[in-house]
Amino acid sequence: MATVKIAKKLQFLLEPWRYKVAYGGRGGSKSRAFASALVIYALKGKERILCCREIQNSIKESVKKIIEDEIERQGVGGYFDITTTSIKCKITGSEFIFAGLRDNVASIKSMEGITKCWGEEAHTLSQHSLNVLIPTIREEGSELWFSYNPEFEDDPIHDKFVVNEPPPNAKVVKINWRDNPWFPAVLQAEMEWDRQHDYDKYLHVWEGECVQATEEQVMHGCWRVAETPEPRENIVLRYGLDFGFGSDPLAFVRCWIDGNNLYIDHEAYGHGVEIDDMAEVMASVPGAKKWPVIADSSRPESISYLNRQEYRVSPSKKGSGSVEDGISFIKGHNVIINPRCVYTIEEFRKYSYKKDKNGKILPIIIDAWNHCIDGVRYALEGEIRQNTLISEELARQAAAQERKMEEFYSSPVVIGVYTKRFVTDKNVITVRQGLKVHLQEVIGTVSVTELSSMIATYISDYRAQMVFIDNGGTEPAAVSVINRLYELGHRKVIGVNLSNQAGDIKRYYNKYAEIWSEMKEWLEMGDIPADDYLINDLSGPLRGYDGKQRLQMEKMEDTHKRLMYYPAQATSLALTFTQTIVEQVSRRDLMPEATAYY
Repeated sequence: MATVKIAKKLQFLLEPWRYKVAYGGRGGSKSRAFASALVIYALKGKERILCCREIQNSIKESVKKIIEDEIERQGVGGYFDITTTSIKCKITGSEFIFAGLRDNVASIKSMEGITKCWGEEAHTLSQHSLNVLIPTIREEGSELWFSYNPEFEDDPIHDKFVVNEPPPNAKVVKINWRDNPWFPAVLQAEMEWDRQHDYDKYLHVWEGECVQATEEQVMHGCWRVAETPEPRENIVLRYGLDFGFGSDPLAFVRCWIDGNNLYIDHEAYGHGVEIDDMAEVMASVPGAKKWPVIADSSRPESISYLNRQEYRVSPSKKGSGSVEDGISFIKGHNVIINPRCVYTIEEFRKYSYKKDKNGKILPIIIDAWNHCIDGVRYALEGEIRQNTLISEELARQAAAQERKMEEFYSSPVVIGVYTKRFVTDKNVITVRQGLKVHLQEVIGTVSVTELSSMIATYISDYRAQMVFIDNGGTEPAAVSVINRLYELGHRKVIGVNLSNQAGDIKRYYNKYAEIWSEMKEWLEMGDIPADDYLINDLSGPLRGYDGKQRLQMEKMEDTHKRLMYYPAQATSLALTFTQTIVEQVSRRDLMPEATAYY
């Protein structure tokens, strides 16, 4: 008798269990192993083996040919009598019976003496058929064997043995191609092609995952799994972070856009990651400390911690409709996910819309299987078209400018000072000359005297023509700073009430909207520092229009609430556009020696 080869994972078929269930993808050798084991049992003692399917219109649709082939492989053909419709063992009296369940309910109920039952393609078995079949197999020591490639989660067999806790004395095993040591090369090539070209099909056919209705999948049709190229030298890399909280995982992703392709090539993922361990987990993603990271804004304490660990993390902007806008933006690209991003791949497949009690799909996204996807949305926030006045693209364009001195040296120097008005705020001083921002200084809590002294120094060093100070600040009070500067002899200092009437009342709702609009126009040609915080600030506030169709900016307190911070650096720059300075200067020695980089 020949040696029988059964994959290690399926050797439980030779053990005594009431229920033996093997499910998974193609190439796992389930059918051959079942047939091999049943032939062995038929040779060892008298068995009455029912081989059934839900529908069997002819014997050709049964597993009879599989069993015949296995008898031949084992070299035991002389011990069996094989006819057109049956197989019997000459030495033990064992017999194989082949039947369809749906059209033979009465005959199945009346069957006696069945010791083993093999339900092939068991995912097709109806609940009614199972209700009839299981109590029919009632001989002492009898067994029910089921093999199948999963179709849907609510298929009765899958629901009974996999989705829910299986009944007692059941052995349930998932087996796929990688568990088969004899997996043929021809199937390997087929599988790889599916993996590269149709990942949903690959997961179902080869990995034994249940099919999900395409209209139920949020990301259906926009993505595939493939090796990603190395990003080109001038590509902007994007990093997004979704914090784990409670049972939710931490998810950190890297992605970039090249043409209409969106590549996702690295991820870091972990459950129960403590705040002290975040930096180490994130370090596995290349470039994590070199590039800006956009993170979930709901965890400011975690953002603060990571920035102390030399990351450059800013909070996401979120806002009404940001999830839907982000998904639409992602689906507008050809998304290529590197195979190593296993959690991202799983989420792209399982991220779903809700269904009502009748199974109808609703336009409501389930808040699950979306941690890596949220990270991708945060990472791409600057690319996603939001209702912001200034795009991140425009801000980065200005940061890439390198204005030569002759383009700005004859322009007046203007200073804008934003004074702290929110608890999480900073004071900011901006020095601008024409098309060039010379510097920005971000200052924490200081006294009136200290802040006034800093401003006075910049006035003198840069021979500033005018200083505009936001009147709304409280720490220190802007009016006190202005008064102190007057005492120091600086008369060209103006307090600005951002809620006051605009100069052009036909176009702008108030002064705040006017200076931000002026700044936006200036950014088309202006040169700002390559500061990610400033860039993030500029693309932060939302815009709208009042009943007279005048530009109206989001209220400062609403911006602060939405972003979990206020864009102080951008507002400090915007203040330099409070009014046009017509005085011109022409001396090349305008700038102090300390600014030798000009």
